[in-house]
Amino acid sequence: MTLDQYIIQLEELQRDLPKLIEKFVNERSNYFLGAVKNRFYNQGVDGDGNKIGSYSKNTIQRKKNKSGRYKRTSHVTLADSGTWYNNLFIEYEKGDLLLSNRMGSLTQKLIEGGGNNQNPAYGKSIMLFTIDERNQWVEDILEKLEDHLQSEFKTNIKITI
Repeated sequence: MTLDQYIIQLEELQRDLPKLIEKFVNERSNYFLGAVKNRFYNQGVDGDGNKIGSYSKNTIQRKKNKSGRYKRTSHVTLADSGTWYNNLFIEYEKGDLLLSNRMGSLTQKLIEGGGNNQNPAYGKSIMLFTIDERNQWVEDILEKLEDHLQSEFKTNIKITI
């Protein structure tokens, strides 16, 4: 391949890079989302690493008596019935990964609270990723990009940050 051909390929890559990254994000979005759900359920912390909260005695009793899979009572999991939990999704917008939910009004209620003890405010950080999650995702996306570039340019390419 000539230098001119490489330059043309690099220009095409520069033009296509945002769509390529979006493709990689979409391919890995279930993995990314699983990490967030695991954090909520297993650790009960928001994107800033703060504890989301504790359940009241009434909620603990209700959870222990109900059937279903979301019965953890040691900390707030945001999973309760699973409806809000199952409507979470990852989107890639303007170069950023965002945690979103198809239940906008319920999400707003979880963030802002309902004005009483039964509906506490958990804050905007429930819709954020942790630094470790973001770092892992950058590594994953860069690894996919490296593989793509090596295949495209038929040479060994290593991306470091």
